[in-house]
Amino acid sequence: MRRPRLLPALLALLLTGLDAPARGQPAEPPEIEQLKRELTQGCLARSGQPPVFGPDFLRRANLSPDGVPDLVVDVAGVNCLGAAGAFCRGAACPVQVFVSVPGGYRRVFDGFVEGVAIRPGPERDVVVLGNRAMAWDGNRFVQVAMPPGPPPTPPQHGGAGAALAAPGAWRLEAQGRAT
Repeated sequence: MRRPRLLPALLALLLTGLDAPARGQPAEPPEIEQLKRELTQGCLARSGQPPVFGPDFLRRANLSPDGVPDLVVDVAGVNCLGAAGAFCRGAACPVQVFVSVPGGYRRVFDGFVEGVAIRPGPERDVVVLGNRAMAWDGNRFVQVAMPPGPPPTPPQHGGAGAALAAPGAWRLEAQGRAT
């Protein structure tokens, strides 16, 4: 009697994807993995479902001259199923910018912004946060002249009034905040 070979073949296929970082494909930095865990916990608490991280959640840019990609995290790119805009305040969503430093990344911006865009600048990329163009000067984020291009598009969702409790500490609020 012949034994089916489908199961070993399927297992081999699944296992080949698990060693992607070992084969030279970059894994996400620990800062991003931690942020994803916090966002996942928040979505699970709010809707009972894990989030979907869209392509705009994590973007790479060339903000510093070291040749290592810098990271722009836009929480508007997270779809918390059953809780649209769960982490945003109206059209403003949390955005974090990380620049590469020896041994990892350093968070250089953390705030609520209505729309994010990355545009090429004269020497390095410029991050457009709402209506401000920002560039990394090697020590801090500084406002620069707006590079050409369309304004960033604010997220389209029904912001559910969540707040950023402290840098890196996400929390959901059941109802919007009174101002």
